[in-house]
Amino acid sequence: MSNISDGARQRFRQKLQSLEFADEIVDGLNEFLQRFVLISNQFSSNDWNTVHTYSPVEDSAVMLTFSVIAKELDTGKYAGFKKTAMFYKDNSLVSGLTIQQSDFTDVQERGFSVRFLAEGSQIKMQVKGLSNSLTKWKGSIQIEQHSGE
Repeated sequence: MSNISDGARQRFRQKLQSLEFADEIVDGLNEFLQRFVLISNQFSSNDWNTVHTYSPVEDSAVMLTFSVIAKELDTGKYAGFKKTAMFYKDNSLVSGLTIQQSDFTDVQERGFSVRFLAEGSQIKMQVKGLSNSLTKWKGSIQIEQHSGE
Protein backbone atom coordinates (compact mmCIF):
# COMPACT_ATOMS: atom_id res chain seq x y z
CA MET A 1 0.00 0.00 0.00
CA SER A 2 1.16 3.52 -0.78
CA ASN A 3 0.99 6.29 1.78
CA ILE A 4 1.74 9.97 1.42
CA SER A 5 4.97 10.58 3.31
CA ASP A 6 5.24 12.95 6.26
CA GLY A 7 7.60 15.14 4.21
CA ALA A 8 5.12 15.38 1.34
CA ARG A 9 2.36 16.10 3.85
CA GLN A 10 4.43 18.97 5.32
CA ARG A 11 5.22 20.43 1.87
CA PHE A 12 1.53 20.22 0.95
CA ARG A 13 0.57 21.95 4.20
CA GLN A 14 3.12 24.74 3.60
CA LYS A 15 1.94 25.35 0.05
CA LEU A 16 -1.69 25.41 1.10
CA GLN A 17 -1.44 27.38 4.34
CA SER A 18 -4.64 29.18 3.51
CA LEU A 19 -6.46 25.87 3.23
CA GLU A 20 -7.94 25.05 6.62
CA PHE A 21 -8.41 21.33 5.99
CA ALA A 22 -5.04 20.26 4.50
CA ASP A 23 -4.68 17.31 6.93
CA GLU A 24 -8.18 16.07 6.13
CA ILE A 25 -7.39 16.19 2.40
CA VAL A 26 -4.12 14.28 2.87
CA ASP A 27 -5.86 11.74 5.13
CA GLY A 28 -8.56 11.30 2.47
CA LEU A 29 -5.89 10.72 -0.19
CA ASN A 30 -4.15 8.15 2.03
CA GLU A 31 -7.45 6.35 2.61
CA PHE A 32 -8.06 6.31 -1.15
CA LEU A 33 -4.57 4.91 -1.88
CA GLN A 34 -4.99 2.17 0.74
CA ARG A 35 -7.96 0.79 -1.21
CA PHE A 36 -5.60 -0.38 -3.97
CA VAL A 37 -3.14 -3.29 -3.99
CA LEU A 38 -0.66 -3.61 -6.85
CA ILE A 39 0.00 -7.04 -8.35
CA SER A 40 3.25 -8.05 -10.01
CA ASN A 41 4.09 -11.73 -10.10
CA GLN A 42 5.13 -14.55 -12.41
CA PHE A 43 4.44 -18.26 -12.47
CA SER A 44 5.43 -21.23 -14.62
CA SER A 45 2.18 -23.10 -14.28
CA ASN A 46 -1.16 -23.68 -15.95
CA ASP A 47 -2.65 -24.42 -12.51
CA TRP A 48 -4.16 -21.88 -10.07
CA ASN A 49 -1.67 -19.57 -8.32
CA THR A 50 -2.54 -17.05 -5.59
CA VAL A 51 -1.40 -13.50 -6.39
CA HIS A 52 -3.00 -11.87 -3.33
CA THR A 53 -4.79 -12.90 -0.15
CA TYR A 54 -7.15 -10.50 1.60
CA SER A 55 -8.65 -10.94 5.06
CA PRO A 56 -11.72 -8.74 5.62
CA VAL A 57 -12.52 -7.42 9.08
CA GLU A 58 -15.12 -9.33 11.07
CA ASP A 59 -18.80 -8.53 10.40
CA SER A 60 -18.11 -6.68 7.16
CA ALA A 61 -19.03 -6.70 3.50
CA VAL A 62 -16.30 -6.27 0.92
CA MET A 63 -16.34 -5.78 -2.85
CA LEU A 64 -13.15 -6.53 -4.76
CA THR A 65 -12.33 -5.56 -8.33
CA PHE A 66 -9.39 -7.44 -9.79
CA SER A 67 -7.81 -5.93 -12.96
CA VAL A 68 -4.87 -7.89 -14.37
CA ILE A 69 -2.93 -8.41 -17.60
CA ALA A 70 -0.96 -11.58 -18.36
CA LYS A 71 1.85 -12.20 -20.84
CA GLU A 72 3.25 -15.64 -21.47
CA LEU A 73 6.94 -15.03 -22.11
CA ASP A 74 7.68 -17.99 -24.42
CA THR A 75 4.78 -17.43 -26.83
CA GLY A 76 4.11 -13.71 -26.32
CA LYS A 77 0.41 -14.44 -25.81
CA TYR A 78 -1.57 -11.87 -23.79
CA ALA A 79 -4.74 -11.92 -21.72
CA GLY A 80 -6.60 -9.24 -19.80
CA PHE A 81 -9.25 -9.55 -17.12
CA LYS A 82 -11.40 -7.36 -14.91
CA LYS A 83 -13.52 -9.23 -12.40
CA THR A 84 -15.68 -8.00 -9.50
CA ALA A 85 -16.99 -10.04 -6.58
CA MET A 86 -18.80 -9.34 -3.32
CA PHE A 87 -18.14 -11.17 -0.04
CA TYR A 88 -19.04 -10.86 3.60
CA LYS A 89 -17.29 -12.07 6.74
CA ASP A 90 -19.27 -13.31 9.71
CA ASN A 91 -18.18 -15.65 12.54
CA SER A 92 -14.63 -15.62 11.09
CA LEU A 93 -15.80 -17.14 7.78
CA VAL A 94 -15.91 -15.46 4.38
CA SER A 95 -18.84 -16.20 2.07
CA GLY A 96 -19.84 -14.84 -1.33
CA LEU A 97 -22.94 -12.69 -1.65
CA THR A 98 -23.37 -13.26 -5.40
CA ILE A 99 -21.61 -14.93 -8.27
CA GLN A 100 -18.43 -13.33 -9.56
CA GLN A 101 -19.08 -10.70 -12.19
CA SER A 102 -16.78 -10.80 -15.19
CA ASP A 103 -16.56 -7.17 -16.23
CA PHE A 104 -14.05 -7.79 -19.01
CA THR A 105 -12.13 -10.69 -20.50
CA ASP A 106 -9.90 -10.71 -23.57
CA VAL A 107 -7.56 -13.63 -24.24
CA GLN A 108 -5.47 -14.42 -27.30
CA GLU A 109 -5.86 -18.09 -26.54
CA ARG A 110 -8.12 -20.05 -24.19
CA GLY A 111 -6.45 -21.28 -21.01
CA PHE A 112 -5.72 -18.04 -19.18
CA SER A 113 -8.10 -17.45 -16.28
CA VAL A 114 -8.59 -15.51 -13.02
CA ARG A 115 -10.87 -16.06 -10.03
CA PHE A 116 -11.72 -15.09 -6.48
CA LEU A 117 -11.84 -17.88 -3.91
CA ALA A 118 -13.36 -17.67 -0.42
CA GLU A 119 -11.31 -19.92 1.85
CA GLY A 120 -11.94 -19.83 5.60
CA SER A 121 -11.42 -16.28 6.84
CA GLN A 122 -9.71 -15.08 3.64
CA ILE A 123 -10.37 -14.18 0.03
CA LYS A 124 -7.77 -15.31 -2.50
CA MET A 125 -7.22 -13.76 -5.90
CA GLN A 126 -5.86 -16.41 -8.22
CA VAL A 127 -4.54 -16.60 -11.78
CA LYS A 128 -3.99 -19.46 -14.19
CA GLY A 129 -1.53 -19.40 -17.08
CA LEU A 130 -1.95 -20.72 -20.58
CA SER A 131 0.74 -23.40 -20.25
CA ASN A 132 3.67 -24.34 -18.04
CA SER A 133 5.71 -21.51 -19.59
CA LEU A 134 6.61 -18.49 -17.50
CA THR A 135 3.70 -16.01 -17.39
CA LYS A 136 4.00 -12.48 -15.98
CA TRP A 137 0.93 -11.00 -14.26
CA LYS A 138 0.53 -7.25 -13.59
CA GLY A 139 -2.45 -5.36 -12.30
CA SER A 140 -4.29 -4.09 -9.26
CA ILE A 141 -7.04 -4.94 -6.82
CA GLN A 142 -9.49 -2.31 -5.64
CA ILE A 143 -10.98 -3.03 -2.22
CA GLU A 144 -14.22 -1.48 -0.96
CA GLN A 145 -15.10 -2.55 2.58
CA HIS A 146 -18.04 -1.67 4.80
CA SER A 147 -17.85 -2.74 8.42
CA GLY A 148 -20.93 -0.95 9.68
CA GLU A 149 -18.96 1.89 11.25
